[in-house]
Amino acid sequence: MNIIYIKLINMRILLTTLIIFPFLLFSQNNKIYEYSPKWKVGDKKEITLNTTYKLWDKEKLAIDETDSIKYGSVEVTDKTKEAYTLHIRIKNIAFGIIEEIYKNIDLRLLEYEYMLLIYEFNKIDGSYSLRNWKDIQGFMNESFSGIDSILKSEDQSLYFRSQLLLMPEKSLMNDKSAFENKMQEQIGYLFTPYGKKFTLNTAIVTESQEKNVFPFNNTSEINVITKLSLTKIDKSTKTTEFTEIWEYDFEEVKKNTLAYLKSVKLADFKDHTTDNLDIGITQSSKIRYNYKTTWISEAYFEATSSYISPDGSMKTHETSFIKIN
Repeated sequence: MNIIYIKLINMRILLTTLIIFPFLLFSQNNKIYEYSPKWKVGDKKEITLNTTYKLWDKEKLAIDETDSIKYGSVEVTDKTKEAYTLHIRIKNIAFGIIEEIYKNIDLRLLEYEYMLLIYEFNKIDGSYSLRNWKDIQGFMNESFSGIDSILKSEDQSLYFRSQLLLMPEKSLMNDKSAFENKMQEQIGYLFTPYGKKFTLNTAIVTESQEKNVFPFNNTSEINVITKLSLTKIDKSTKTTEFTEIWEYDFEEVKKNTLAYLKSVKLADFKDHTTDNLDIGITQSSKIRYNYKTTWISEAYFEATSSYISPDGSMKTHETSFIKIN
């Protein structure tokens, strides 16, 4: 064969490769990934939680704690063509808050240690809704009464502190939607892959408003931007990894906090402005999903909160590692 002809063929192959390769690469990078659960009735997973918590008061480390608990479980109790019924048991959210001032409150109220949440989960669009709201209302209000009774009889100062600490959680019992949003923080990771179309390393961005749980004009809302991405696919372990970042806008909260502090005259705030008052939260997560079993296997959360004013500062750093077996 003529050498010139061979060179022309080789050149044609090279040019074709150079032209096609970027399109192949683009196609691979923009492949759509969708996930759907393949659970069976009777499937049950145990949830364990390992946490760290640090608090700095005026830049001095005041609290440094670690904990490991059996957090709860999730069980598939029924299914239809479109949906699953899930029984999800998790630690009572009130106990975790009260244990900051009264240790082992759960041992005094064992019947209220775990909440039973019954959800209907749509396997097609990934949505889920609480089915036993009235039962949860009664259960939580009874647990609040039990906490109040213990603290009121033993220590009046702790009782009054508990009222302030539990104010946001008690208010949730009057608002099903707000309670479901709160539970999304506790169990939402279980449903992360479903009802969405992912491309590798491309964020799905959503904007929402959350009710302000701070006791300073809590009729206002907090703007939240969430960025969820599929960041890794490991074929050897049949797992994928998702990352999620939450961005909070606290401008309105800062204004309301300052107005509240001035109104109750807790201190001289006449020179304070929103420029020298800072409230912030950063939050992120990494979630590992086994696409063979179609269950989340691990979830790692990290959050930092800060409050800074001319009178001092307070900062917290929390991590939570969830294992599902």
